[in-house]
Amino acid sequence: MYFIPFAVLSVMNLRHWKLTVGLGLVASIMNDVFYGLLRSAMTGNYDLGAYYSNWLIPKSTVLFDLNLGFASIQVQSWMMAASIYLRFAVIFIFLEGWKYLTPNMHFPGCQSLKKQRISNSKSRTQTEI
Repeated sequence: MYFIPFAVLSVMNLRHWKLTVGLGLVASIMNDVFYGLLRSAMTGNYDLGAYYSNWLIPKSTVLFDLNLGFASIQVQSWMMAASIYLRFAVIFIFLEGWKYLTPNMHFPGCQSLKKQRISNSKSRTQTEI
């Protein structure tokens, strides 16, 4: 579900699949990392220290039962911490290459917006003179 909003990037150009996966993983991590903070802000009485120590520091504590319909898996603290750090590594690997590709990206919508900005800035400077 986290990847669906970013699928347009891959539909427009299949070479952008790493960006799609990377941004989907960023959304997934934001859900895991900031859930405790948002819950604390909304309810007011949530122990953030226990939440983050269980989710970010590998332990053998059972966090929740993941019910897949056909099976139920006990998700332990070390599993969640490993998945968070693994997602960070994959994001870094996938998105690191984009700093070399961004000058060559050609999204039609972005190009037309850039042209509009350039023409608007030229018209402003001409009216100011």
